[in-house]
Amino acid sequence: MRNKIEVIPDDIKKLTKLSKLDLSKTGVKSVSESIVGLRNIEYLHLDGNRLTDIPSKIVSMPSLKKLLLEDNPFEMLPPEIIARGIDSIRNFFKELDEKDYLYEAKLLIVGEGRVGKTCIANALIDSNYILSDTESTEGIQINRWIIPQAEVSEFNPKIQRDLQINVWDFGGQEIYHSTHQFFLTKRAVYLLVTESRREDRHDDFYYWLNIIRLLGDNSPVFMVLNKCDQPTKELPIKEYMETFPNLVEFAKVSLTNEFKDSFQSFKNSLASIASNLPHIGHPLPKTWVDIRIDLEELKLSGKNYISEADYFEICRKRYRTTDSALYLSEYFHDLGVMLHFQNDLELKNTVFLNHEWITKGVYKVLDDREVIAQKGRFTSHDIQRIWHESDYRAKTRELLSLMKNRKFDLCFELNNGDFLV
Repeated sequence: MRNKIEVIPDDIKKLTKLSKLDLSKTGVKSVSESIVGLRNIEYLHLDGNRLTDIPSKIVSMPSLKKLLLEDNPFEMLPPEIIARGIDSIRNFFKELDEKDYLYEAKLLIVGEGRVGKTCIANALIDSNYILSDTESTEGIQINRWIIPQAEVSEFNPKIQRDLQINVWDFGGQEIYHSTHQFFLTKRAVYLLVTESRREDRHDDFYYWLNIIRLLGDNSPVFMVLNKCDQPTKELPIKEYMETFPNLVEFAKVSLTNEFKDSFQSFKNSLASIASNLPHIGHPLPKTWVDIRIDLEELKLSGKNYISEADYFEICRKRYRTTDSALYLSEYFHDLGVMLHFQNDLELKNTVFLNHEWITKGVYKVLDDREVIAQKGRFTSHDIQRIWHESDYRAKTRELLSLMKNRKFDLCFELNNGDFLV
């Protein structure tokens, strides 16, 4: 067991000949600039502590060869940059000389079909929304919920502009569940919806809570029981919260007029959780925000995807190296700005900008009558027929690789070269 040291004393600067300092897992909360006095320090281990910040002067020490900072609750320093080592950490601090803020969060609404996910999504976005019984989502719909700065600053005073929450409304049909996995990421809030009349099994909730824990890296989950104006079932919320610590909130709501106040209270609670995600309100290099805008403009112009080389060129114009472009792509992948599977040999060369375009292409296979008649079996000839449109035809190999990816297992290649959903 290691000794606990909350603060590194200033006197440490007297140890001028020290070349290695290992303070990992000692409970350190803060690091003073006095460490800069260790002119011969080469290895500094501060991983597994409670640091929320580290002085840039320490990061810039010329003698320092290795800096371990993993597993600390840093407010500003993204874990992807920490994982890439000291050069990436130094570049990040250098770029912060010109900084900006990305007030953007991802809200993913999941659950079984016909429980009111789309109605809740619309009511969050539009305060004047009128309840409709006909709405249902096939696949995914993505819309923006803009919370004015004057409102959102009540939940997080750091926020200096309007907060944009990208609301992902997922279709509940079981056939689409597997494709949702493309988009379940960390740096997000999950809204798990059920309804009072529905006879959900424990398995349904455990399915969603487990998959969020697996792919969402323990992102916060808000469970909501919809249509509480009707006879309401009791859910074992305490049991769920004990099993899944990231289940942080539960509410009963209805979109009928007499429950407007309770829905507004739910909406405020959700906005508070989203506005206090770790990445919200912390400074980023201005180039990150500029590149985010560049990618959004490409998507709005009709681009469904670009090559990795094109993405690197966009970053290069903003004075970013290939290495820094890769950790930025990981950050944007989590936020839902784009999809880039940089560790997959068959997918790494494509950056997908339009999520709906991907899901539409996959559903073309899943919903195809001939594929259904063949009990999910299809051939390369079927693929050519299904993805005959030029945009899909050009990315046949990548889309098929996405479906075969072991992370998602949407289809399997059989010994004879056929495929099975």
